Amino acid sequence: MENTAAELGVSVVGVRKRLLRVENLLGRSLLNGPSARYDLYLALRVLDAAN
Repeated sequence: MENTAAELGVSVVGVRKRLLRVENLLGRSLLNGPSARYDLYLALRVLDAAN
């Protein structure tokens, strides 16, 4: 998360707060569970396979 914070120019706490807001909007866990990561991974695999 430190790299993300550095790239965005915000603190690690700021990244965490933003991720928590996105979690609430998506209704999915981004910080604690792999659920959204799996969804993203599978979506990218499908996109690659389509190209």
